[in-house]
Amino acid sequence: MKRSLFSIFFVGILGMSALQANEKSGVFIGADIGFAMNSGSGSVDAGDYGSAKSVTVVFNMSYGVRAGYQQYFGNYNGLRLYGNFNYLHFGSDAMMKYGANLDYLLNFSDSDSPWGIFAGVGYEWVGGEAKDSLSKSKQSAIEGRTIATDGLLVNVGFSKIINNHNRIEFGAKIPLYNYDKIETPIVKATTHTLATVYVAYSYSF
Repeated sequence: MKRSLFSIFFVGILGMSALQANEKSGVFIGADIGFAMNSGSGSVDAGDYGSAKSVTVVFNMSYGVRAGYQQYFGNYNGLRLYGNFNYLHFGSDAMMKYGANLDYLLNFSDSDSPWGIFAGVGYEWVGGEAKDSLSKSKQSAIEGRTIATDGLLVNVGFSKIINNHNRIEFGAKIPLYNYDKIETPIVKATTHTLATVYVAYSYSF
């Protein structure tokens, strides 16, 4: 009798866990707003004639939308696969970014409104006026210069789920590539985005 009651209780717990996991899983859409920390740095070493260094960081607003699918395996662990589109400026040039991402999701409790964290990787492509400017720079024959309009990035952040379906995030996207890099014995220069920090909201169906 005790064993039967325990079995019923155990099956009930598993059923509730699966139900909550199903509630959090599904297709989702969302939007984000934040700012990109764009950086340009350079140095010149002319030997006996001296050297100079400079670093410039510019903050530009970023607006984005996202859509994808998330799957939870129990109450705590999940994965999501999604695409994103962001519009921002890099200096005076309009920049559009298209990305594909895979994130690991971890909730801190089994409630329907838990706090959590996420981390993952993505790949993004640059478009707009910024890409046109980079493409023109690529045509210039400068030894030691590399131009990139796509590359890997890292996603990290905190999350708050509300009633299983609403998700608020405080996150950052950290590109692992440089838009423009010059490296010679005399001149070194790099142009890239240090990180894009954002607040996002998404709803899962």
